Amino acid sequence: MRRGRIFYFRKRLPKKLSNQVPNQFLYLSLRTDLPLDAVKRAAALLTVLEQMEKTHVDALTKNSLNPETAQAALTEMLLSALEGMLQEQNQGTALSAGEDDQKIEALQEENRRLRHAARNRQWTDIEPLLRAAGDRVSLNVPTPISNDLVKRATALQRRLNISLPP
Repeated sequence: MRRGRIFYFRKRLPKKLSNQVPNQFLYLSLRTDLPLDAVKRAAALLTVLEQMEKTHVDALTKNSLNPETAQAALTEMLLSALEGMLQEQNQGTALSAGEDDQKIEALQEENRRLRHAARNRQWTDIEPLLRAAGDRVSLNVPTPISNDLVKRATALQRRLNISLPP
């Protein structure tokens, strides 16, 4: 969700966590105005939330945790995960001008290879990336991979290469 220039993470709470009140949400600033960063951060936070949500709902069912405490704990875990992401992002070392140029040239070369592969319908470079992405989100990528999916993945990778900072 976007408010003004800043993106926010918004997730509806299960009824067990919201004290049986419908339409209660967790809101958390993603601390970015860049759509690509917001998507990555939101996906990571959703993963954290889904991993911990079941534990908290189970604790509520067993009456060992009240809804307010569970909601506060989930919010704190999300804030902690976001802080970890921001620290990791900020730990990157600055590149010199020459290294920046080399990285930009490498991304441009990769885009040239991907364009050439798309024209010749050679998907050997993109298939491993698709399978790795599928594994990261526990999605089984079918074999053989459809041409439409590979074309879309190639176009997405090229767009990411253009928009990534060096």
